Amino acid sequence: MRQTQPAFHREQPGISIPRNSLWIALLWFVALSWSLIGAPPNGQTLPPSVENAHTFEQATLDGSRLALADLRGRWVVVNFWATWCLPCREEMAFLQELAVENPEKLVVLGVNMRESPEDVRAFLADTGVSFPILLDPDDGTLLAYDVRGLPLTAVIGPDGALLERIVGPLDAERFSLDTLLYPSKR
Repeated sequence: MRQTQPAFHREQPGISIPRNSLWIALLWFVALSWSLIGAPPNGQTLPPSVENAHTFEQATLDGSRLALADLRGRWVVVNFWATWCLPCREEMAFLQELAVENPEKLVVLGVNMRESPEDVRAFLADTGVSFPILLDPDDGTLLAYDVRGLPLTAVIGPDGALLERIVGPLDAERFSLDTLLYPSKR
């Protein structure tokens, strides 16, 4: 008598994909889809999630520390970004313009998402960016500001109030320093 393998053990010609790999791929697809659904679309201005901006103190790329509380009395634009984010790369020149346009009244801060200081320095070497870059290795600041997609920019008033959260890259059409500093021009 000849023994045969049960049907589920027969090997078929062609590529064999283990069932575990299919489940893992499906889980990755679901996770990616869920994260994209949770991220707001570019160009959307989100209402602030808190009345006052979350205070933070982070290490800067140059090794010093910077606290948001030290900037009280000035407008603060906090931009959350990463080197791998193409829209983040595109907005860097505009953010630099903002930073140098009226430095006594406005401060631009870049908060880098979980990248090594070496990678950040290498990226910034060609950009001409001179505004402070903060490192957020544990995502504490990103979580405090409810960052779900990059880039995201938080606008903080001189009184420390979180006024706006803007999803997507900033440019002159979407953000004007004059409307912040001179509200009568609105």
